[in-house]
Amino acid sequence: MEAQYRSAEVAYAKALAAVGFQVLGGGGYAYTEGTGQATLQASLSLGVLPYSPASEALRAARKALERAELSLRAGKMDLVLTLAQRYYAAYLAGKNLEVAQKALEVAQSAYRAAQARRAQGQLAPSGLLQAEADLKAAEAALAQAEADRVASLAALYALLGRPVGLDPATPPPETLPSVPDLETALRGLSSLPEVARAQNTLEDAQASLTYAERSRFLPQGSLILAYGQGTGASSLGLNLNLATGTLSVSGTYAPGAGGSGRFQASLSLALPLVDPGGEAQVAAAKAALEGALAALDQARFSAEATLRGRLAAYRAALDQLEAAQAAHRAAVQGEEEARLRLQAGLISPLELAQAQLARLRAAYAVESARVSAYLAWLALQRAQGQLEVEQ
Repeated sequence: MEAQYRSAEVAYAKALAAVGFQVLGGGGYAYTEGTGQATLQASLSLGVLPYSPASEALRAARKALERAELSLRAGKMDLVLTLAQRYYAAYLAGKNLEVAQKALEVAQSAYRAAQARRAQGQLAPSGLLQAEADLKAAEAALAQAEADRVASLAALYALLGRPVGLDPATPPPETLPSVPDLETALRGLSSLPEVARAQNTLEDAQASLTYAERSRFLPQGSLILAYGQGTGASSLGLNLNLATGTLSVSGTYAPGAGGSGRFQASLSLALPLVDPGGEAQVAAAKAALEGALAALDQARFSAEATLRGRLAAYRAALDQLEAAQAAHRAAVQGEEEARLRLQAGLISPLELAQAQLARLRAAYAVESARVSAYLAWLALQRAQGQLEVEQ
């Protein structure tokens, strides 16, 4: 993205230099039949006509630079969204590892309790086998959680271009914005980089067609005004090239040269009556304009569809967060009740540990739902073209 933008900057600078003025200086020496004559020359040229090839190239380069800037902005927003996704994937992987470790502790306690009950004849063989299977499953889940943590950290730090470091510790915001109004959000789509870039391409195609149609009938020729003292003597000239739109002033000074001065003027014109190349250029410009119109419509439709989808996804993520919070409140209450029942001697310590694990899992579900909702909000901001690096 950066390279593409830099390339567009260089191309624009090159096109800008092509319409700027150029100054040349030099000298010469002529020898004829025993007589020599030294001369000094200087010339200045400048693009002056607005419909010259150089002016058209400058206009096109300016539009290309604008598109490159829009692409760079879109790329930065995509990078911010990807970074947030990888950051919170690593964040949740660390939290999930904590849950898996607690689950293994509970499974180990449950297996030991099953062995004791089996030894006392209070548990069938199938019960012991089930406890052993639960323990194996908990061990496998812990190994998978550790692998997920390692992979997510590697992906995060690879994106940052740094060696793998600490686990992310910053949670998502506690409070998330409400779902924005659809109509209000749709009105801002014109500022979306993808839509603005398509609009830029359309404007560029329209200008290219205008130039092609005008240049098809522009005369080719030049206007020359000159004043001099004859061949090999001092002179001053003015030349306007209609084909390139360049005005040039040149002068020659011959020390010691004499002769009377005289003024000369000439105008040459050639009108393109039959120009297959020009007609082809106009036809190509018309085709490009039609394609740009279709691309703009497609960009608008795509942007609207994406926005509607991400609005719905954010609304659903907020609903899921509310459901997870409700489940967490129930798990907290269940843990408190289990603690009271343990104090009353109605349950075993294992059952309290199982209630604590249920509460921990519910807390992780809330954290996961909040991450999902926050990422859905960032994705919605990206769909509106409002995601900034600071976020």
